[in-house]
Amino acid sequence: ENRNVAPEFAFLLERKSLFILQEELYHNHLHSIAEREIDEISEKNIRNLELCSRKYTEGDILHRATRLSLTIRHVPKTSKLKLKF
Repeated sequence: ENRNVAPEFAFLLERKSLFILQEELYHNHLHSIAEREIDEISEKNIRNLELCSRKYTEGDILHRATRLSLTIRHVPKTSKLKLKF
């Protein structure tokens, strides 16, 4: 199933930044990083522009480069099944 869901909002993730997704944002919102080569700045959609290291203006074009993304999750034990192999 290929769904094109328009995002409610976005965050600009700058080089060498740390972004921690937790609580309501992690559990109640579909989150992903779109696969594309450029991004266009939209002040109405990007929620963290005032926190960025430089000033961006509406319509600025950003070219993406390779990034490293690490994910760490705490997953409590959810099953008491004892599997034997």
